[in-house]
Amino acid sequence: MMSLIEEIQHGQDRAIDRISLTVMQQAMVSGKVRPSDIAKTLQVNPSSVTRRVQTLEDEGRVSVVVDPNDHRSCLIDITDKGREELKRLEDAGLDVFSRILEGWSEDEVCTFANLTLRFANSMKNWRLSHPATQESKSTSPRKKRWR
Repeated sequence: MMSLIEEIQHGQDRAIDRISLTVMQQAMVSGKVRPSDIAKTLQVNPSSVTRRVQTLEDEGRVSVVVDPNDHRSCLIDITDKGREELKRLEDAGLDVFSRILEGWSEDEVCTFANLTLRFANSMKNWRLSHPATQESKSTSPRKKRWR
């Protein structure tokens, strides 16, 4: 199992981290999204999301506007540049994945996909049923400062 995790980590695009990628994906899927909602989804400290959003905004991958329903918060939206980046990452991932599975039969690919999904669901269920194993997360509300 550790060798699989190591290979996945070696193959990841280092140009973007997991939180930044999720920020962009959530903004693309959900439209305008609050940073606090992304933090809840990822189960991370809201400040981790705030830092990533600021960087993504500086890079032109997302736009940030004040939430009209709650002026203390903001909404994140994906930009065209962000959409293009997600498409590039998806295409690159699919290309690599198809090369890795080259030579596998259709049945082997289906079995792998089904077992991987089952494993991922089991991991999630275990994580959610064992909250003591999660790192401590701050949920204290803070006023966010946006430019």
